[in-house]
Amino acid sequence: MPRTPNIFANPSPQAIPLYLVASADAKAWLKVHGARAQNSAASQSWIGKLGQILYITENGLPILMAIGFGDTIARKRKRFGSGCRYCKSTRSSV
Repeated sequence: MPRTPNIFANPSPQAIPLYLVASADAKAWLKVHGARAQNSAASQSWIGKLGQILYITENGLPILMAIGFGDTIARKRKRFGSGCRYCKSTRSSV
């Protein structure tokens, strides 16, 4: 998987890496990130579905996060499944 350039902020010890992972790439992404990521994904039932969030922790603190990007069909439906009340309340009824 190609890595995108850092356009938001310079890396720092306080920064937590955040990845956007398509469901088709989830297994490969987990393999690259090792046993800790694989175990966390299994315990959280994370498979890269649209809107799923994977937290990988160390000593109770997050050290890495991944957000599922789902597949083309899920993205076309424009549903993130997060239950965001703001997102639902601002949709047009037309």
